[in-house]
Amino acid sequence: MTTSSTPCWGCWTSRRASVTRRWTSSPPATDRNGWRRNDGRPPNSPRPKPPRVTGLPHLWAAAGYSCAGLRRLWQETAFRHIVLALLLGFGLLAIAGAEMTDYAILLILFFCLIATEALNTAVECIVDHLAPDWAAFARDAKDLGSLATMCLLCANGVFLGAVLLRSFVGE
Repeated sequence: MTTSSTPCWGCWTSRRASVTRRWTSSPPATDRNGWRRNDGRPPNSPRPKPPRVTGLPHLWAAAGYSCAGLRRLWQETAFRHIVLALLLGFGLLAIAGAEMTDYAILLILFFCLIATEALNTAVECIVDHLAPDWAAFARDAKDLGSLATMCLLCANGVFLGAVLLRSFVGE
């Protein structure tokens, strides 16, 4: 047994010789998310760039990337709250007897809000990767993304308020 405290590729060794673990074979190759890889590359090595896709397969690939982004965005509590707010907004428009154009405008504002929330989440992911500890640039980037989302939330609220005011107070 060895008493070294330096980990290496084929073993993990603690300072105490009695707490030593060695791999019986090479360690399992996994990526950052813990998925096993069978391509022989060491863990956390960069993946090769995929081949360029054009034509109709490109459209399918882009749709897949968008669906993956939507699945990632669904993990955000703020996004789930936005979806609930949209349903509430549609309910308020129905109660107010709104016109079809009002529904269309609310849906457009909602899609703008979703796009802004997606960009805000992307900025936060990148900032968290670049600055795991506190940094002024990280705080500023996150605050600015939050401001952009809040501005569109306010725009949605102002629109709903105007429609409700128009329908209940009169034209």
